Amino acid sequence: MKIRYLGTAAAEGIPAMFCHCENCEKARRAGGKNIRTRSQTLIDGKLNVDFSPDSYMHELCYGLNYADVRYYLFTHVHEDHFYPLDFNYMYHGLGHVPEGHPGYDVYGSEDILPGLQSLEHSGDMDYLRLHPLAPFKTAEIGDYRVTPIRANHGTPHPYCYIISDGKKTILYLHDTGLLPEDSLSCITGSGLHFDLVSYDCTGGNHERLSYTSHLCFADIRRYTEEFRALGLIDGRTVLVLNHFSHNSPAVNYDDRGVYEALGYVMAYDGLEIEV
Repeated sequence: MKIRYLGTAAAEGIPAMFCHCENCEKARRAGGKNIRTRSQTLIDGKLNVDFSPDSYMHELCYGLNYADVRYYLFTHVHEDHFYPLDFNYMYHGLGHVPEGHPGYDVYGSEDILPGLQSLEHSGDMDYLRLHPLAPFKTAEIGDYRVTPIRANHGTPHPYCYIISDGKKTILYLHDTGLLPEDSLSCITGSGLHFDLVSYDCTGGNHERLSYTSHLCFADIRRYTEEFRALGLIDGRTVLVLNHFSHNSPAVNYDDRGVYEALGYVMAYDGLEIEV
């Protein structure tokens, strides 16, 4: 599996608009990998996870064509992950795809339905198919088996995901704070080996957060220890930190040594990892 991180920031991006904080000023000066756009991940060029307001820029920057991406999976309906307005451009006459194009399949919790059904051209797009997923019920999505697990985040039904192609398996923990007990039990009781774990690290290098909807590095280290003790991960597992906020410490790319010394990869926009 090839996992490509197209956007690696929280909702404000780094640097954030309207902001003169130290992290944003540092990112503006340094540029390069310190510039982070809103969250989006592409797996094998086939399965897109989240579709942010920066998705068009990602298409341009990374030589993509979303007409070639059939499957779209959403974690939750916050705007930095779920920006359905751009799906209007699938409409014939606005976007042009070859005859016989298989169409697009969109997956997520029931929360995605109102935003997609209210699109201006939704009634005329029978090639846009919506598939609500139930928690802990594995779905076949193209070549992948995808299991939604409940996240701890600020929307009615947010999900994290276990994603497998039958050979490799990844645990995608975005966006979430400390997991609900049933989700943690699903992971720890799965008996799976995870080849990659992608962690929400919105809290950066904090030891504790005052809010419950995201993780910080201290939380991540505790989960890693638990997963390792249970045999779910091992020395071959790639541990990735993603979804950084300018409001937290150690979030610019030159801070990566803080994490890499403990065996973690600090994601940046455009990073591609193969497992």
